[in-house]
Amino acid sequence: MDRLYEVAKEKAGITTPSELARVLNVSQQSVNNWEKRGISRQGLLLAQEHFGVSALWIERGIGERDQVIAANENESPPPGYLATDELTELLTLFGGCDEAGRASILAVARAQFDETKLTRAANKRKRGT
Repeated sequence: MDRLYEVAKEKAGITTPSELARVLNVSQQSVNNWEKRGISRQGLLLAQEHFGVSALWIERGIGERDQVIAANENESPPPGYLATDELTELLTLFGGCDEAGRASILAVARAQFDETKLTRAANKRKRGT
């Protein structure tokens, strides 16, 4: 909630839960629940849309705050888009590594990608498509 209040204050001058509820068009009880249990997916998406900040950054502090992930630069993210838990975990682990660790992770990921691509191509040839 700290990150949500940070952007709400910076971008809209919001400092209270009731103001946040009003701006996001949710009930005060919803905001109270977010404070106790964490922000809901719907709340994250509302905040992402309203304040123009990454839902993943609001939720977990991962990635660039003002970089909303989109299909391309000219499109908005698809409705309901949030990174998967596996991607979130991968980004968290990657971010916690030093430069050598990040290079190792990238090398393994690239090798796995290449192997997967070769396997798919071989399977396609076997099927004759």
